[in-house]
Amino acid sequence: ATDLAGNRGFSDGTTSDTDTAGVKDPYTFNIDELKPSVTPASTETGVYWNAGTSAEKTGGLNKIVVAFNDELSSAPASSFKVTLDSGTVLTPTLAEIGPKGTSAAGVAYDKRTDVYLTLGSDMATDDTPKVELVGNVTDLAGNTNKVGSVANAIDKIKPILTMTLSGGSGTGAAGTANDSDSLTKSAMTISITTSESLGSNPLVTVFAEDYGTTSTVVAVGDDATGAATHDELVPGNLAAGVTSSAITVSGDTVIDSDKDGSLTDEVFLALSPHGDTVTAGQLACLSVAAVTNAGADFTFTVTNASTNNGTACVQVDANDRVQVTANAITGEGATTSKATSEDTVVSVANTSTSY
Repeated sequence: ATDLAGNRGFSDGTTSDTDTAGVKDPYTFNIDELKPSVTPASTETGVYWNAGTSAEKTGGLNKIVVAFNDELSSAPASSFKVTLDSGTVLTPTLAEIGPKGTSAAGVAYDKRTDVYLTLGSDMATDDTPKVELVGNVTDLAGNTNKVGSVANAIDKIKPILTMTLSGGSGTGAAGTANDSDSLTKSAMTISITTSESLGSNPLVTVFAEDYGTTSTVVAVGDDATGAATHDELVPGNLAAGVTSSAITVSGDTVIDSDKDGSLTDEVFLALSPHGDTVTAGQLACLSVAAVTNAGADFTFTVTNASTNNGTACVQVDANDRVQVTANAITGEGATTSKATSEDTVVSVANTSTSY
C-alpha cells in the first residue's frame, strides 16, 4: 500500500519473527472449491476405528469404512446407502468421521478422510456391498457433495470356520471327556464348515495338551553388549522400506499362543528405557517380519516401513535399541511337545464350504 507521500507499507503476516514488515511476510490463504469424492480403492468392509488403541481394526461384520479424497467435517449416516450382494438395502445406524490426534506412542495420525459406518445388521463374511452417497457430506472448506458410489467395497472380513469332532474310539457317555467326540486311540474325524468359499483347503494342526502350558509374556532381549537390559541392538543401519538381518535371542522359545500358525504376533517391540533407544516415531514404523525357533533360541527380523499413517519413516541407525518381549518358554527346546505341534494335515473338500 502507498500513501499520498509515496511511502510504501507492507503487511506483516508473521509477527513472531524479528524482521521488519516486508514482501516476505505476506498474509496467505487457501481456496478450496473442489467437492469431496469417494475413494473406491480404500473403501472396505469390516474396518472400524478403535479409540482405545488409536488404530483401525478389522473383523466387524456390521462395519464399513468409506474413504474420501479430502478431510470431512460432516457426514451423517443418512447420507449413505448400502446395498448388500443379496440386494438388501441398509441405511447405516451410525457414521463417524475418523479422528485426528496423537497415539499413546507419540505418533500423529489423521483419519478425517475416512467415514466409519455401522450397519443395523451383519453382513456375510464375503459380502462386497455397493456404497452410495444419497445425501451431502461436507469437507473442511464447506464444499458439499451428495453424488458418488463404490460398486463393490473391498472384502476385509475373515471367513468364519466351525469345527466338530467325531468318530473316535472313546466309549464314555455322550458329552463327557471320554465319549467318541473327545477321545480316541488312533483316528478321529474332523469336520469343518466355513462361512464362505476358501482359496485353499484348511490345514488342521494338532497340539499336545501341554503345548505352551508354561509360557509367559517375558522380556527376552539379550543385546550383544552382554548388558541385562532386555534390549536388542538394530544390526546395521535400517533404511525405510528395508528388513533387517536376523537377530538372535538366546535361551527362549516363542510359543504360538493363539495357534494361528504365525509367531510374528508373539514378539513385541517397545522403547528401551536405556540409552540409544529408537524414537517413538521410529518404533511406530517397525514391525516384526519373521520369527524362527531353533534349539532353545529364536531369531527374528524387523521391517522398517516406508510410511506410517501417511508420514514418511526414517532410517533407524545401527545399534539403536529396542526392548523385546515375547510369549515364550525359557530353556525349552523347540522340538518338545510344549513348544511345537504334533502334526499338520490338509483337509479334503466335500463342498465349497465343508471339509
